[in-house]
Amino acid sequence: MSTFFAFVRLEHPEIIQNNDLPIIQPLVPLQAFIGWNPQNRPEFTNLINFNNQPQIPLKNGLRYYNVSRSSVLFCVSGNSNAYHTQDPPNVRLFYPNPNHVGMVVKVVFCSPERERTVTELRIGNNRVAEINVPLVETVMPFAPNYAGPWKAIEVHTTINRSDVRVIHRIEHHDFNRVPYPDYWARNGGYGRVDPSTLNKQSQAAICYQYATYVILKYSRWDQVLCAQYPGAKFKLMGFETNNPYHDDFSGTGAHWHLAVRGTTDKLIYSTPHIYMDGEGRCLALEHHKLFHLGPFVARVGENGCLELNPLTKIRNVTSGKYLHVLLGKQNQRDAVHMFNNEEADNPGNLWMLEHDTSNSTLLRSFRSGRYLHVRLSLIGEGNEVSMFNESVDGGDHWKITRHDGTCRILNVRSNTLLSSTPNAGDRDKALQKQSNDICTEWQLDWNHNLEYSYKIQMRAEEGRATAAILRNGVEWAQIGTSDSTNGDLGTISFRAALQGEEVFEEIHYNRFTGNNLRQ
Repeated sequence: MSTFFAFVRLEHPEIIQNNDLPIIQPLVPLQAFIGWNPQNRPEFTNLINFNNQPQIPLKNGLRYYNVSRSSVLFCVSGNSNAYHTQDPPNVRLFYPNPNHVGMVVKVVFCSPERERTVTELRIGNNRVAEINVPLVETVMPFAPNYAGPWKAIEVHTTINRSDVRVIHRIEHHDFNRVPYPDYWARNGGYGRVDPSTLNKQSQAAICYQYATYVILKYSRWDQVLCAQYPGAKFKLMGFETNNPYHDDFSGTGAHWHLAVRGTTDKLIYSTPHIYMDGEGRCLALEHHKLFHLGPFVARVGENGCLELNPLTKIRNVTSGKYLHVLLGKQNQRDAVHMFNNEEADNPGNLWMLEHDTSNSTLLRSFRSGRYLHVRLSLIGEGNEVSMFNESVDGGDHWKITRHDGTCRILNVRSNTLLSSTPNAGDRDKALQKQSNDICTEWQLDWNHNLEYSYKIQMRAEEGRATAAILRNGVEWAQIGTSDSTNGDLGTISFRAALQGEEVFEEIHYNRFTGNNLRQ
């Protein structure tokens, strides 16, 4: 016989002290999980079996499962998933504190349709309330890659965009539902973070999501991704402060995700973690600062801004070889070479385009993170081009001129053209040339929509966040977002001002479930 599971979250209108927590008593043959180990993968460390004692004394009931300041979360399982609204209660709640008589408790669980639902219970004069819990989950909770019960745990709202291949998953931060400080063995969890800081970071995560959505809408990079991988999409997500089964703080705390789904390219970073400081700005952490996302790259830049730059290969028309950074030649002042490796997942072939206000472009190697550069001491016909750490005196600035499907790439400092020899072999150096000829013709991935690069500059406050989007170094859009609640209703507000137009959008959701009330 199959075993079915149910997660139940009790939301109290006030902070509940440990001595006042409800006792949870199954009224029918059920099992109740009462322990877990947060140091490793969640696992049940104790299991009470009520199958032979359906009417057990209250003192032997389940005291609690997981607790935060205002909520209690527990799980029960049984051998039947039969559930009808008219069925008798199968779980009883007993509140030991007489002051809780008459208190209204919100009960959140997964319905047979697996949508989060909420009902209200009023604690009676005998300090007891009874509920009918639907047992609908068929997979052991916390099995690898299992997200079923999370619907009843972390409150989030999903927004499916119709104009862009984008899904938002907006996590709603509630300070009273954050697990207690040091709940997690590793780094203590979000309970150790200053409440004001956590609020600002959660607001910044929502603003980053909306700013990224606006950029994807106008850059059409989602269309580029889908042209290569039909069905692919971007998924924008925040971080979970209220989930006691996911140590989302592990590592460096608050973050958000600009994720890619539905691709097979080994270089594409499927779920980047973009970490934030206490003011909501991006942190350039080792292994968490540069992300290949298909037609563009996300990079944490200076002063905590996030850069979204188009990505391309650069192929010489005459030699047929690619401008390439060799694995063993990617340091400061190393020469840049030509190479014939056409593998899509070879990082040596890939270059980010960073456009600026002077109508010039910096070419940054995805492999080395350094700029394509003409050194002052090596200006001249036939000399090599190099790698350099930062933009210096125009040596990193290039003018890209398109014509007849190809382009020429002119260095601003030297006024020389990027070139290759006609019969360049693998690992031959890329060169400079004074005049146009067939060796100075290059092909780029123009279908990646290479014309614009973007920067997001964030400013977060408690309750809201704003961001400026720069396009090719010039302010292009202002973004404002907020996430607030009033009673049972939550409201996400999005505002964008760009190109002389202002767009305003509000999405209302159930505060206790996150369900989008617009859809």
